[in-house]
Amino acid sequence: MTAFHRLSHILAVAASLVLTLASAHAGNDLSQAWEALQRGDAEESVRASTAAIAAGKLATEDVSAAYNLRGMAYMRMQDFADAEADFDVAVLLAPNFASALTNRGLARAKLEHFDDAIADFSRALTIVPGEPEVLFMRGNARFDSRDFAGAVEDYSGTLKAAPKHWMALMNRCDALGKLGRLDEAKADCEKAKPLAPDAEVVEKVEQALGPCDCKAESK
Repeated sequence: MTAFHRLSHILAVAASLVLTLASAHAGNDLSQAWEALQRGDAEESVRASTAAIAAGKLATEDVSAAYNLRGMAYMRMQDFADAEADFDVAVLLAPNFASALTNRGLARAKLEHFDDAIADFSRALTIVPGEPEVLFMRGNARFDSRDFAGAVEDYSGTLKAAPKHWMALMNRCDALGKLGRLDEAKADCEKAKPLAPDAEVVEKVEQALGPCDCKAESK
């Protein structure tokens, strides 16, 4: 089982993008692209952000935002390779753009490039220290790369800042189970159940708790 995460978390780390769009020269196409993504129209978001880039009228920070936004739309379309390519450009243009770094980490995790994903999340955390969602995403990448101790550390960091983060509780439950720490794992799953929109999701994790035979799984 891989760590539970939702693609909607892409939007949770886009605050810096919103601030960029608020600039006076962001342009109608870029604003339309953001609005389209918010209403779930990824194809229109790609079209509008591409038009904004092609017009050649954006300031450098807004070009970076446009590539980040188009990458987010590609993520919604499950086109992770094109998303990564756009995030590459966004980061190249704005090296301290935490949203683009985090989103590239997500794309790389989806492509199972876990070491690169973890590096992106870690770099983002130097810009936004302690950001719970970025810690959560890095925890997921560590979990999926079989670094369960590292995952527990990151989920714990998320929960320190956001104690009712049910997905972090559930995933820490799973990671603790993989480490054989079953009492702690069950306690986390019990805490997650009343917070989750669907308790059955947590129950399935709890029912499958047990140490990971990672050598056997890697064969």
